[in-house]
Amino acid sequence: MIDQQFCTACGRLNREQARFCGYCGRPLQDTAQKKEDSFSVKQPLEGAREALHTSSSVQTGEHGSNEPSQKSTGSRTMKLLSSTIFMVTLLGLLVYTNPTLESYESFLHQQILEDAARQSDTLSQTLG
Repeated sequence: MIDQQFCTACGRLNREQARFCGYCGRPLQDTAQKKEDSFSVKQPLEGAREALHTSSSVQTGEHGSNEPSQKSTGSRTMKLLSSTIFMVTLLGLLVYTNPTLESYESFLHQQILEDAARQSDTLSQTLG
């Protein structure tokens, strides 16, 4: 059976070898201190009330370690900021490179004139 320990802050189970809680990120008790406290009548759910009132949680790192991961609101903010800058840049590029309505109208007018000239040439060659 895998030995586990409770976090005194949030009351959740963690591996015995863990130094930090995989859920709230707070340091866990040392094994020497755990042995001293094992004879006391402390309930592991003392910190559960606090955990119910706080909604902050730290994700575990890669490979199942219980060390707190480096992802935080700062990295989310940076991702959001960089994606916003990218979208604004892309929109500005599209607006800058798109032709105006007047130039599009003149392009269509030019195409119509060229098509009419080709059709009149084809008609004159056929008749003539």
